[in-house]
Amino acid sequence: MIRFKTGLVMLLAFVAIASAKKAIKKESEEEVVCGVPTYVDKLPSDKQEELREIWSSFRDGDNCEDEREQTKKFVESLPDKVKKQIQGKSGGRWRGPKFLEGASDEVRQQFRDLWHDRLIKKEDKPQKFLELAKKTLDEEHFALFKKSEKERDGRRKAFQDRVEKLSPEAKAAYDKLEKLREERMKIYDEVPEGVRKELRTLFWSRWHRRHHD
Repeated sequence: MIRFKTGLVMLLAFVAIASAKKAIKKESEEEVVCGVPTYVDKLPSDKQEELREIWSSFRDGDNCEDEREQTKKFVESLPDKVKKQIQGKSGGRWRGPKFLEGASDEVRQQFRDLWHDRLIKKEDKPQKFLELAKKTLDEEHFALFKKSEKERDGRRKAFQDRVEKLSPEAKAAYDKLEKLREERMKIYDEVPEGVRKELRTLFWSRWHRRHHD
């Protein structure tokens, strides 16, 4: 009996450790994904609007820790029925960039580190990513990387074209808002991680009250 109990305890411990590693791996793989989640169209219309608002200020190349944290809490606040709908859409498939699907943990970590490196200027990161991709990806995945960058550049250009078509008054207001956004991100990046967590909690509570009170 004692041997049975010992074996059972060891089995449960093994299962717990394996589950924890799986959860950590899943979280780290999704870490590089920024932007409105693909499951947004599965949400009710009012929830779609709330989720898109979370990401409304995000621009390609920005750090998205704040938006990801708010998205996580947003999902946690959804009714169980809606959660099952969006979780069912993703299944067990890879949810990161296609060019990193099948890549080693080490390569993925290098891309994550570069993405979150606050010492590299945003305008310098595309070249850094290109150099890293050439060094770490095989021919097939490098082709996927170039396709991803081409699509990203297309989105940037399309957005910039829309900006250039604004009226003079709207363009002046946009420029001021962009400067405020950059200043906000600079302040956010300069404070310790503990302070950023406090701010994320504060911003989330304000956003949540606005939509649910």
